[in-house]
This record gives sequence, structure tokens and C-alpha cells, in this order.
Amino acid sequence: MDCGAGKDYLDEVTGIRSKTEEGFIESGTNHGLAPNINFNNCAPTINRQLMTVRSFVERERNCYALKPKQQNNQKYLIRAIFAYGNYDLRNQAPVFDLYLGINYWTTVRTFPNGPQIFPTEIIMQQDGTREMVQVCLVNTEQGTPFINALDLRPLSNSLYLAPLPLIVDFTFPVRMDLGSGLMPTDTRYKDDVYDRLWWNNDNTDWDLLKTREEAKVEDSLYELPREALRTASQPQNHSTLLTANFSYWRYGDKSAQYYMFLHFAEIEKPPAGHKRIINVTFDDDENSLSHELTLRYLKPITLISNKVTKGHINFTIKAATNSYAPPILNAFEIYKVTKERTPYQNSEGVDGRIREVPRTVTMVDLKGGGREQ
Repeated sequence: MDCGAGKDYLDEVTGIRSKTEEGFIESGTNHGLAPNINFNNCAPTINRQLMTVRSFVERERNCYALKPKQQNNQKYLIRAIFAYGNYDLRNQAPVFDLYLGINYWTTVRTFPNGPQIFPTEIIMQQDGTREMVQVCLVNTEQGTPFINALDLRPLSNSLYLAPLPLIVDFTFPVRMDLGSGLMPTDTRYKDDVYDRLWWNNDNTDWDLLKTREEAKVEDSLYELPREALRTASQPQNHSTLLTANFSYWRYGDKSAQYYMFLHFAEIEKPPAGHKRIINVTFDDDENSLSHELTLRYLKPITLISNKVTKGHINFTIKAATNSYAPPILNAFEIYKVTKERTPYQNSEGVDGRIREVPRTVTMVDLKGGGREQ
């Protein structure tokens, strides 16, 4: 859904047909970004969706009401994207809360200057007893809430087998394609059949590795973009160690818990009798979990941290003593586990309920072609 758009359109970059908000929400007003703002350099696949916003001056809580046709405990990815872009010419970027129904999702912290974006995703499984998905913006008296884009995507129920819902908060790089280089900066549908949003590697401490053009990597269980499986990063100077660490303490949430999904595929054909063998260690403030993997040529494998990590996240990939080559990593994802929080109540102490009539969202399998968002 292109929030703030005046009409439906076919996005030429993704081939996805974007809808306006008609029938999904009644409140709010539409605006365009400042004329000097565009996102072609930093996020070309979502640039058009970002050029308009819908803002909500009235009401403490404003909700989009979505009613997907696919039910029966279907798993979904919901993505909301925010780019202030000085749409109101005040240079005062707001801070506000985002809720999934009455449950807290995240706090949106936008930026006052330039083409900077705040995308956030949540993976949830629709309760078979509830037909409606509600996405709500809540005013916290730190500026007027707004939104640029809202996407709802069905996922295979076999993916992301961890306690739901899970949040992807792109305040940090948490869904990364590590071998494709800096351009283009982002990847989504049609390269990703589920329209997940991937960011490309900007770590200058790692070298890029790419397989031969004729090599075909097998499909992965997580159906990663093809290019993500045909490329990888490895440590410089043939070092035996590949490390990454992230601190998610920016806003003081030291108790936050995360799951990590590391995606591997051997893309260099090893000499006869040789194998690339790696040891992967997940570290946080309380745990150290290690796993040994033997990578097979052109066969993807995904390693999931089988326990949540807290606060500071670190993973280390080290070549085993009997490995013929340095460690590699093709892509990774980090998901935050949502906490139980007090359900939303408005200033009058009652839960805010949807007043709009929910519109049915047509969900067409992306693998089969067209799709509405």
C-alpha cells in the first residue's frame, strides 16, 4: 500500500501493483515529500512508495484495518516504512509508537534531514479466530504520526520457526546480503519471492566472493534471493576468522532478545578430498553457543541460534583446523523477539478499537506473478 498516493499504480521497478488507502482507513491527510528529496541512491526498490505520506493530526490512535483472504493460521510478514522527508516543511521529525492491534510493535524514530528511512517489519501468525489485521499509529505527544508505505505478505508456515511475533527493526542492518556489493543497495521482489527487503554489504573488512556464472546453487529452504546464494563474504588476507557484532542498546533496551539466522552456500568448488569446514559461535552477554558445519558445493544451509541472545549480539565464524579454505557467509537475518506488554489504552483508559470497515486484501502468490500491496 502506497500511503498518501492519489491512485493505484504498477511499480515499474518491482512489478507490484500498489494500492491507495481507500477502504483501509478513513482518517488522515495526504502529502508529498519536499521536492529535493528522493531515495534512488539509498533504496531504489522502494523509492516510489516513499515519495508520499499520510499524516494523522487528529485522534490519539489511527488504525489501518486489513482483512486478508488467506486465513487458517497463515503466517504473514507486515512491513511499515517511514521517511519524514520534511513533508510538512518544519524540519521536525516526530517520534511515535506503532502497534499491531492493541499490542506494542516498535517506536518509530524518524530523521529530520535528507533521504533517511525507518523501515520495520513484523512476522506474525494470524489467529484463526480473528479475521482482521490492525496496524495502528499512536501519538505520544512528540510530533504528528505519519506513514509512507504498508505491505502485507503471506509467508510459508515452514519459515522462521521461532516464537512469534518476531520484529525486524532496520535501525541496524539485520537482513543482509553479504556478497552482492554496494549496488544496488537493496533487494526485494522479484529477486525475493516473499518480497523481503534485503540490504547489501558495506563492510570493508570483508572480501566479496562470487561463483562462476554457469554454477547454479540449489534452492534454499528459506528461498533466499538467487544472487544472495551465488555470492558471499570472506575475511581479508585469507584469515581464518570472520566476525560480526551488533549492539542493540541504542535506546536502552538491554534486555531485548534476538534470534539469528545465518545462511551459507559453498560457491567455490573444492579440490578433490577437501572440504570447507567452519565453526560458528553465537555470543551474547550470557551464552556461548557453538556449531560445526561442513559446507557442500552449491547446497544451501541455514543455521539458527537455538536460544535467544540478549543485548549485545556477536557471532564468530572460524575455519576448522582441517578446512581447506577460509570461512564464508552468504547472508544473515536478526529478529527481535517481542515482549508481553500492557495492551494499548487511550487517554480515557479504554482500549482503542478499529472504527473503519476492514477491506479485504487480495493476496496472490508472488511466485505466480502479479501481486497487490
